[in-house]
Amino acid sequence: MNKIDELETKIKELSEEIEKLKAEKENEPWKPKGGEWYWYIDVDVDPCTARWSGYSHHENRYIIGNVFRTKEEAEFRVEQLKVEAELRWFSRPFKNDSENYTLRYWQDEDILEIICFELSQCGNLYFPSGEIAQKAIDTVGEERIKKYYFGVGE
Repeated sequence: MNKIDELETKIKELSEEIEKLKAEKENEPWKPKGGEWYWYIDVDVDPCTARWSGYSHHENRYIIGNVFRTKEEAEFRVEQLKVEAELRWFSRPFKNDSENYTLRYWQDEDILEIICFELSQCGNLYFPSGEIAQKAIDTVGEERIKKYYFGVGE
């Protein structure tokens, strides 16, 4: 192998390593640094902006996931919380050895369906019957559930 081939091999290896590190960094949770602006959801459910100072109220927002890079991320989270709350109004805790209906989304078929479990949990929202699960879908809206509960089209 000549010197050019060796260098090209090293460049390829380093490029792959750089891409791997970039992918890892993208998956790290974002936390503002001192003086950096961020968005959060206030008590009136409005996106607001603040400058990070590390005070306890900033840290408290961060530990519950109420810190966002953009206004759009904060607005999206508000809608997620609304959809989850609306679905929860129809739900109940999982009951072992009982019919527990939940929602499942099939990405490849774009189908939202109701399924039943008796002995294993696969989510956090369960409905006492298929009819009540369907009423939840009809009330909340299938497209809103897909977008904000299952993250379809993000």
